[in-house]
Amino acid sequence: MTGPDTPYPGRPQPAPPPQPGYTPPHQPGYAPPPGPVPPGAYPAQSNWPPQGVPQPPATARKVWPAALATGLGGMVLAGGIVAGVAAALWPDPPAPDPAASALAQTTANREAARVASCDYARVVSTYDSTNLDDYLARSSAGATDPYKTEFDDASQALRQAMETAQVSSRVEDLECFYKSGEGAEIVILDIMSQFRRSLTQPVEDKQTFVIEMTMRKVGDRWLVSKMNSPMLKK
Repeated sequence: MTGPDTPYPGRPQPAPPPQPGYTPPHQPGYAPPPGPVPPGAYPAQSNWPPQGVPQPPATARKVWPAALATGLGGMVLAGGIVAGVAAALWPDPPAPDPAASALAQTTANREAARVASCDYARVVSTYDSTNLDDYLARSSAGATDPYKTEFDDASQALRQAMETAQVSSRVEDLECFYKSGEGAEIVILDIMSQFRRSLTQPVEDKQTFVIEMTMRKVGDRWLVSKMNSPMLKK
């Protein structure tokens, strides 16, 4: 039998405590415990870093500017390549052709004069004797001399005649066409159906008019400078 102090067979036993002055034999993986550090083992603070010990280069902390410069250089190179490709795919537009520019301006002037003439034809041909103030004001505002002066001079007589006859008028089927002229003075033909009513003609009377208007550009507006209108002669 085995007692409490009797080891089991095959169980590892603790090593006996070392005797004073005993030095264990060298074994693989064994190192004696470190002893006290003798004075002077480390140099004084004033001698740090130790002489002869290689130090990291002073430029080690400045590596990133070089890397950044390399990256920017790559970006500039890539940008140059993209710009070259874009220039090849989308070349600069050709220089404007003076003849084409002049033709475009002529076409724009004709269209602007045509639209302004059409608008004025509707204004001057649409009226009601019960509200002539607005009619006379708009008719004068859309004109320039010499027609403006002629209209303004005749406006009082025209008002009296229209109020006496109790006339009214409306326009349908208005069409306007370029006839002649260039630059700042263009002639337009306006064709319309005018429906008139008066004290002596209570039922609407349809008449077809062809009005020739000379349109003059004043500033950025096209105004009537001359007009041959049979309706103003009646």
